[in-house]
Amino acid sequence: MSKTTPINISGTITTGNVAQVLSAEKQVPRRIALRNTSVGNLYISTTGTASASSMPIKADEYYESPYSTSNAISIFGATTGQSFFAEEGAWE
Repeated sequence: MSKTTPINISGTITTGNVAQVLSAEKQVPRRIALRNTSVGNLYISTTGTASASSMPIKADEYYESPYSTSNAISIFGATTGQSFFAEEGAWE
């Protein structure tokens, strides 16, 4: 398997306490890498809608998915404007 060029999917939480799509469902499985660049926790889900009970990514913490998925990836933050740096890469 070879990795394609990573795609920057960084951003901010557009509305606090509301899950948003970090990466839409894809035909080609990919992995994500994410750094929480805000002061509060962020939460992600690769199997459904993210919420405060999903996998936490603490402030300044780095997360890299351990496996590839074609599922949509959802992100949740309690505060509007929380920022994150994220990339996704596909494997052939």
